[in-house]
Amino acid sequence: MVPLLLVATLGVAAAEPPVVTCTGGGSTIQASPQRDAIIGPLTLLGARRTPGQRKNAFGGKGWKLPAGLDSGVRATLSVPPRLEGRVGFVYRLRAQSRVAREGVAGADTAITFEACDEGERTGWPGGIVVAGRRCARLLLHVDGDPEPIAQRVPLGRRCRRR
Repeated sequence: MVPLLLVATLGVAAAEPPVVTCTGGGSTIQASPQRDAIIGPLTLLGARRTPGQRKNAFGGKGWKLPAGLDSGVRATLSVPPRLEGRVGFVYRLRAQSRVAREGVAGADTAITFEACDEGERTGWPGGIVVAGRRCARLLLHVDGDPEPIAQRVPLGRRCRRR
């Protein structure tokens, strides 16, 4: 008879990011490369205008930057681990409440957007909070794509051309 050996792994599995769905969204305006940060099928409206603007939302911690996503797409926007606690997303009331209590560290570090199947694009109100102006590298994982899209986004500071 062979003894049975059970091995337990330590640690906690990463939680799934919160999801904002089609029913929580609405219509959105067309993207403008001069005004908006465009990350594949996702647009952060007004992000390119944040350099030089004061942080005027979420208790002075960030900017209102509505998100728009192409129809029929599901994608997760995330902050790289090195920026967690310094950059965060506020596209849910729960995150907004945490930011009011805890500051930038209370924001979501990832958020999944599920666009409607019909219409051109789905949009959601919300924004991004930062601890210090920066050009931040954000990641977008589009369902069905093997690799994430990495994009530098100006959050109060212009991104230098590479």
